[in-house]
Amino acid sequence: MEAIYDPSGEVVAWLDPPDFVLGLDGAVLGWLNHGAVIDRTGRQVGSFAHGHFRDPDGAVVAWMKGATGPSPTKPIRTVKPAKPVRHMRPGRPARHGRFITSAPVPVWSYLSIEEFLSPDGGG
Repeated sequence: MEAIYDPSGEVVAWLDPPDFVLGLDGAVLGWLNHGAVIDRTGRQVGSFAHGHFRDPDGAVVAWMKGATGPSPTKPIRTVKPAKPVRHMRPGRPARHGRFITSAPVPVWSYLSIEEFLSPDGGG
């Protein structure tokens, strides 16, 4: 598992290869699918490229070690918490249509990773 960091450098989620995004408790928050970030309902909420999770406006929601490309200045990463125990994997919902994402911009998103991947809104 690889850590996913927020704008302050805190670990907020984990990428469990090949494509699961897990919360700190090990529950599946969403998936990656050919550069799209998909929530638990099958809705595309943003994009993932070069180690950056981006909202529909191209702003950085979260990042991973080694991320490259347009981004705001990254903070020092904090100490990683213990990796979570993986929960049972839910079935993947039917995919909704993809949307065109904006060009990457070097600013932080106003969304937290939880808001970004929430089926209730966010992305």
